[in-house]
Amino acid sequence: MLTIEYGKNGISCSDFDAKKEADEIIFQKNHGMVYVLVSSEMIINQFRIYILEEKLDIDEFEFKYGDDTFKMTHSGLFTKHPDGFLDANLKQCERILDLRLEKCR
Repeated sequence: MLTIEYGKNGISCSDFDAKKEADEIIFQKNHGMVYVLVSSEMIINQFRIYILEEKLDIDEFEFKYGDDTFKMTHSGLFTKHPDGFLDANLKQCERILDLRLEKCR
């Protein structure tokens, strides 16, 4: 089982390299790696894509954020979704929308 922890100071990448980084993590998992720290939503979302494409078995992965450890469902959702987990992009988009609405008033 591979534990993928989401936190600062982990593996990060540009949007363009997320698939490559996820593939490298899978390669390392297949060679004995049991834990990886990532700080990129894009890498975790690539794992979600692979699971939805049925290229990965959900039972071989667990995710960690803070004190919470959880799994992913076959539909690509997480069994827990703690505050702060994969929400940086959403918070930025909400802020952009709020600011745009203020300018329209």
